[in-house]
Amino acid sequence: MEGDVTLQVRLAVAELKNALRLFNQLAGVRGQHVHGFDEKKLDLHVDYCKHLLDAAKVHLEAAEREEQQVRQKQEVSRQLAMAEDARRKAEEERKIQVSFCRYY
Repeated sequence: MEGDVTLQVRLAVAELKNALRLFNQLAGVRGQHVHGFDEKKLDLHVDYCKHLLDAAKVHLEAAEREEQQVRQKQEVSRQLAMAEDARRKAEEERKIQVSFCRYY
């Protein structure tokens, strides 16, 4: 579930980068007046996309840290489960050996 958050943030960042690229391309042809867009608005959109990308870095880093913590907790749980399983098998083996020794 945490990976979903990270994925969503990464997708949002990718969409912002794409928007920034498109607005920069439109701004690049501003002298030709072929697109009919307001140049000030294009500049505003470029600046806003840059601002959002900067702000998104913080969110992406936080989501990645959270995802890493979840993975670490899952790994600890997995290792604890394996240790418990090994302990249980060793106990069963000990009981078998004790009962075998009593038999002979």
